[in-house]
Amino acid sequence: MDRELTPEQIQAQARLFQKLQRQAEAATQALAPIANAATERLNALAADLDKAEAEPLGLSTGQRQILRRTAQRLRGWADADTEAKPVGYLTRAQFARLAQVSANTLVKWHTAGSLVPAYTHPLTRYRYYKPEQVAEVRAARQRRQRKAAK
Repeated sequence: MDRELTPEQIQAQARLFQKLQRQAEAATQALAPIANAATERLNALAADLDKAEAEPLGLSTGQRQILRRTAQRLRGWADADTEAKPVGYLTRAQFARLAQVSANTLVKWHTAGSLVPAYTHPLTRYRYYKPEQVAEVRAARQRRQRKAAK
């Protein structure tokens, strides 16, 4: 049987999360120049691939398609790196710990449509949740317990 977190425990977890979030934001700012340089390089590589595809180098249709797809992926990575990271969100593992359910349960609920993450990264497909969604998990657990009791 799962034990419920007390309001004090939830507040302590929220404070810890905020501290970790501030540390992550500081690290993100420190890494920004490196990420910008990598993004510029990815875009340059994509442009080189576009040029190679456009030039008649004796490439087959399949080879040109591979170049096109690779350039698209590079641009996708560059776009994902420059996209704002979710601030104030919990990873799937963090949220599962806070909500006292397994991470796999969250995936199953997302697949079933009963608990949709607040944000899903477009490239990595990582799921992120808002701390307020814990109430949804508790309501779902209570509904399930009521059904089992009938």
